[in-house]
Amino acid sequence: MKKFLILILPLFLSAGWNSAKVERIIDGDTIIIKTLAGQSQKVRLIGFDTPESFKNKKLLKQASRCSVTLEKMQMVGNISKRYTSTRLTKGSKIAYLDYGVDYFQRRLIWVRGFNYRIVADGFAKAYRRADLPRSIKSSLRKAELSARKNKKGIWSLFDKNARCY
Repeated sequence: MKKFLILILPLFLSAGWNSAKVERIIDGDTIIIKTLAGQSQKVRLIGFDTPESFKNKKLLKQASRCSVTLEKMQMVGNISKRYTSTRLTKGSKIAYLDYGVDYFQRRLIWVRGFNYRIVADGFAKAYRRADLPRSIKSSLRKAELSARKNKKGIWSLFDKNARCY
């Protein structure tokens, strides 16, 4: 019976996963994928948020909340973007779960082996308003708190008490 469960469990866990290839990285939490049908789609990686890597109103707000200059905040955003770029390289195949669309009409996706890892490695913060199961949001929040406490990734660049972005 145990051997049967070991064989069938991976099949059960892979149900619902889609495949695509990474086409381009926009920033730490937004990428463009090419679906198996050959369509390019701009997608938002769900469950976390990274600092902006482009100058805009949101970057200004993030810099203000973190008590850093606009330039430093943009640099931090570029560090998160580089993290994503090195793990989701152009042309690489990804497995993902689709969570619908956001306000900007981007697909919301969970990439196997990535969304949790970027938070745990300290290059993003958990996004509390994500439409994910409570247990996943809780795991992401714990991973963020651990990364902050241990000054991993971008958290080494901020005061530990800063209410950053």
